[in-house]
Amino acid sequence: MQEGFWIFATVVLISFTAGAFSGFGSVIIALAIASHFFPIEMMVPRLVALNVVLNGYLSLAHRGHVAWRVLYRELLPWMALGCAVGVAVSSFIVGPLLEGLFGVLVVALASSELFRLYKNRPRVPVAKTQPIFVLGAGLIQGIYASGGPLLVYTLSRTALDRFALRSTLAVLWLVMNVALFVVFWMNGRLDVQVLSETLWLVPIVVIATVIGELLTSKVNERSFRLVLFSLLLVSGGEKCTSLSSVTVRSSTAPEPRAEKATWRSMPEKSAKSAEL
Repeated sequence: MQEGFWIFATVVLISFTAGAFSGFGSVIIALAIASHFFPIEMMVPRLVALNVVLNGYLSLAHRGHVAWRVLYRELLPWMALGCAVGVAVSSFIVGPLLEGLFGVLVVALASSELFRLYKNRPRVPVAKTQPIFVLGAGLIQGIYASGGPLLVYTLSRTALDRFALRSTLAVLWLVMNVALFVVFWMNGRLDVQVLSETLWLVPIVVIATVIGELLTSKVNERSFRLVLFSLLLVSGGEKCTSLSSVTVRSSTAPEPRAEKATWRSMPEKSAKSAEL
């Protein structure tokens, strides 16, 4: 096995354990860590394929906890609309400034919820999800594939308990990742070679899922929400770092689209990162 494989496998173990536990975060945490070593263009198709495995299991194993009414009436329509708009306009408005401002919003929302938990103030659930937040989550998902933080925030404010929240998110991510899987297959970002390499990571996802399930069964509602909003805080903070590159990006040419990379090419970027 190549050195790059084991680096990426370690990242998958960490991020997918968090995803199995909380219902979100596997992709954004993996990208936040592994982008220091590997091209994002190379990672995203593999992570999407692995997410189908994770969320497929969670959706099937915990289907009894899924809030189907919320999923079909309040989440999927707005997420689909926002995602479609995001994909359509991504080439016009994508940039570090927008990504950074999104991170600032997530950090502010997560911080307010963590402060409420710290003060032990009671949570007053809203009757329904707020369409503007779900639409915004879909928009960010279409532009950056990182709509999870905003969606988790609005769902966490409803009356759903941690089991319903995690299971409902799993079904939603399964639907969206299957759609992305098809798109990536059609545009060539996923092919037999990429899938054959990704299959070696499935046992890592299985291990991460087992650990996540064990953690879920051993924590209470308050601890779950502390971890959930801490993940949101970290995810938003990672997006805020884009603000530091606003002026730099404007004066430099965009990076060329990455070719289909393999594990053999991964350590090369690791070495470059180590030199910086």
